[in-house]
Amino acid sequence: MELNLHRTPLYDRHMENGAVMAPFMGCLMPAHFGSAREEHLAVRKAAGLFDAAHRCEVEISGPDAVKNLQNLLCSNIRPLMPGEVRRSLMLNMQGGVMDDVQLYRLSEDTYRLAIHTVNRDKDLRHIRRQKIGDVSVTEPEAECRLSLDGPKAAEILSALTNEIPEAGHFLFAPVGGISSRISRIGFAGEDGFSISCSLADGEKMLVNLLDAGKTFGLRQCGALSFDSLRLEAGHSRYGMDIDDAVNPLETGFRKLVHMEKRDFIGRDALVAGGEPRRARVGLKLKENVALTGSSVVHRDKEVGTVTSGGYCPYLDASLALALVETPYSEIGRKYRVEIGDELVEAHVVALPFYTRST
Repeated sequence: MELNLHRTPLYDRHMENGAVMAPFMGCLMPAHFGSAREEHLAVRKAAGLFDAAHRCEVEISGPDAVKNLQNLLCSNIRPLMPGEVRRSLMLNMQGGVMDDVQLYRLSEDTYRLAIHTVNRDKDLRHIRRQKIGDVSVTEPEAECRLSLDGPKAAEILSALTNEIPEAGHFLFAPVGGISSRISRIGFAGEDGFSISCSLADGEKMLVNLLDAGKTFGLRQCGALSFDSLRLEAGHSRYGMDIDDAVNPLETGFRKLVHMEKRDFIGRDALVAGGEPRRARVGLKLKENVALTGSSVVHRDKEVGTVTSGGYCPYLDASLALALVETPYSEIGRKYRVEIGDELVEAHVVALPFYTRST
């Protein structure tokens, strides 16, 4: 087992609910509650409730908060208004992805960065080392963080609160009488909400949401279905598809990299590197499941590597994300993927694999 795992505040409740626990993104988290497949399908058809302790937060505030965030993040954050949340990336000097983050603007000069718990120490050192001018970098009081995702998510939440934010927004409101921050931001290709409350109220929030969702088909879900859902939705995961050595222009994050900004950490390295020599592609395999690190072969030439793969129940398909040499990345290109001693047929398909039609 990984060392120094962060134990979710809801550990005891998860165990009572039948969770099988396992390491995930630096945390000891539920892997599943009996059937990862059924949890995956519940999110596609109704809704799922996830422990989101794999993210924690850093508060950046003061007169120079914007200046600091413009330097730290590769997206232009100036248009972000109080009450809005956006995804972005924090790069290192070499242009690699240190973390993918969620940025919340709380007020005129106060922001929160939701970072990955596994990256907490590294990210904090970097943010503090790069401080510019009059700015404060603090760790707010730890909270319980849950993710409610699926086509029925808004209906379930509406049973506990009258205040539902629009997509890309957040607000503070009671949920079942518990003071909360509700953010409309998901990961699974569905409507999704992140709900944060105090640690003391975490178990009550979990119970309230599960009770409210019973008639809608809500299931408590774990990390295995989290991973298969994000893969099916074509989303990259930190530590697998992106990391400190991966150029964000290679990975489908080009829209988050605003090169028109005059300066941000990593920009010079991206410019010096020119057009990426690799591209992210989606693969559909004829059989078997591709593992991270599997070689992607065109004819007799190795042209890339699988970054993540798995069986996705809703599409009933073995899918993978891979980084391949750019000339070999067009839709329809046929490959063979090395899995153990086998070479399994695969071909490039459009991303995302899954898009909700209604």
